[in-house]
Amino acid sequence: MSENLFGLTVAADKGLDDLQCQRLLSENRRYQEVMLQYRCALKALENRLEILNEEFSLQHDRNPIESMKSRLKSPSSIMNKMQKRGLSLDFPTMQANIMDIAGVRVICSFEEDVFFLAKCLKDQSDICLLYTSPSPRDGLLSRMPSSA
Repeated sequence: MSENLFGLTVAADKGLDDLQCQRLLSENRRYQEVMLQYRCALKALENRLEILNEEFSLQHDRNPIESMKSRLKSPSSIMNKMQKRGLSLDFPTMQANIMDIAGVRVICSFEEDVFFLAKCLKDQSDICLLYTSPSPRDGLLSRMPSSA
């Protein structure tokens, strides 16, 4: 038998009990509301980065941002991560413990542009720039100073 969790079908033998399935099913609208907050935050951050890119371009006659890509973690990926960590499958727990639900990857042509953009973002009072353990593909990020 399968149940519909966060808008997707998951086999009932995937480690979720019936009570958890029912609770998640009843909160599907809540999931959409929560994810809307993440989508809006991504758009706001992308907008800030685009503005910084244009301002830099005006001052220095070049753009520091080569490309930018954003993403939201899929519902199944969120649930799998929560299950692996032994967390309860509810939205407050999700928001408090899963730090990579939304993300923006910015590619710059020059190393100094990475540090310039990081400083510009850190200087804004409503943005907290987090550095978590980067993967090997992040190269430069692993050499960047901590924001703490």
